[in-house]
Amino acid sequence: MQLTNAAAMLKYTTVEPDGRANVNLRSGTVRLWFKPLWNSGVGPGVAAKLIEVGSKGGAQTNGWWSLFVNSTGNSLSFASQTNNTAEATNLTAAISFESNTSKTIQPLVKGMTMKKTLCSVSVTLFFAVGAFGQGTILWDESVNGPLSHDFNNPTSINPLGPGTNSVIGAAEIVPVGNNWETFTDFFLVRVPPNSSITGVFLQIDKPNVWTGLKDPSYSTDFAFSGNSASGELLSQWGIAPVGPGLYGMYVQNSDAQAVASIANYRLDFFLESVPEPGTLPLLFLGLGLVGLRSSKRIQRNPK
Repeated sequence: MQLTNAAAMLKYTTVEPDGRANVNLRSGTVRLWFKPLWNSGVGPGVAAKLIEVGSKGGAQTNGWWSLFVNSTGNSLSFASQTNNTAEATNLTAAISFESNTSKTIQPLVKGMTMKKTLCSVSVTLFFAVGAFGQGTILWDESVNGPLSHDFNNPTSINPLGPGTNSVIGAAEIVPVGNNWETFTDFFLVRVPPNSSITGVFLQIDKPNVWTGLKDPSYSTDFAFSGNSASGELLSQWGIAPVGPGLYGMYVQNSDAQAVASIANYRLDFFLESVPEPGTLPLLFLGLGLVGLRSSKRIQRNPK
């Protein structure tokens, strides 16, 4: 479908005349492919809504939310309104779009329903925006199901290919009595021969998230960061590019709170070919780290 003016839209009723529901918003996620006719910096000229549910305004009480691009095409935002409150922009992510280049856009929602009557700032949303056809999503929990929480049986994803390879998921920590129970994501990453991971870029929406690289049996630590931040991960790990082989990767949410905490993340692995085998060896630092458990207890501070 092509829209060429600001007034054009594709609109669905919530319920058809025969009683069939088009949209119920009980749970789930939204994925769409979008090819702008403008470049970021110029933009559509007006706020362009990619999807909108409900109605907003002072007299509206049934709730509203929308995912939209700003007028200059530099940002993607999620906004909502409910119970006659003022419209709130819950989250915003920077974007860089090129004219006539398709993008896949997927807000990842986990641990909540998307009912239009529940449009508050507590919505947990993670923007996954990438170039459609210019990278590979190896695993997306909203599509492929949850990653393994058992390091003895990690999820095996497809080998990395040239360019960008992405893993999208969410790691949870839940209070249980005087402790917390973590649900760590474990998966295997394979680097093909004559190739090297030259960059690992992380997007994360919570602090105190552990990330690490181990051998496939998760018995030897190669790299670790106890408070991984959005940005380049190899430098946070303190290691050189990663050479050919099979590696165990994990993401653990250690943001212990009084309520359940979900850390939404995206990992982009950049793979490049190596002219001569062995010219970019993997350099590991001795870290003396404590072994992980797939579901571990963290004792609360007695104070």
